[in-house]
Amino acid sequence: MSTEYIHFTAEQKEAARQTDLVALLQSQGERLKRSGKEYVWRDGSEKVTVRGNLWFHQYERIGGDAVDFVRRFYNMDFPQAVNFLLGNNGFQIFVRGLARHNELRRNISPVSIGFHKPNSKIVCQG
Repeated sequence: MSTEYIHFTAEQKEAARQTDLVALLQSQGERLKRSGKEYVWRDGSEKVTVRGNLWFHQYERIGGDAVDFVRRFYNMDFPQAVNFLLGNNGFQIFVRGLARHNELRRNISPVSIGFHKPNSKIVCQG
């Protein structure tokens, strides 16, 4: 992993966090299966539920946002993950509208869909 410091604005970090994981995974050639309002992605034999920019690992009982997803499953550090999600490595970005995200967030209880914030802290650089 890289230890290189890259300055990201608050807007850039938020845009990376709001990346639509379903669109991102599909653009990477990953197969997802629709399950109600969510999608299921298989990490080997393990099941990961994806909804918008959030994910939840069913067996390990952890989850997070798009940056957490890329850090964990694509083995990137924070700057690499944000760069990847913002398209700085030649990848197309898929960002959900913040207004729509905030509307959804108010109407969805994390407990009702099985998502929760991971216990690990996220260190934002910049």
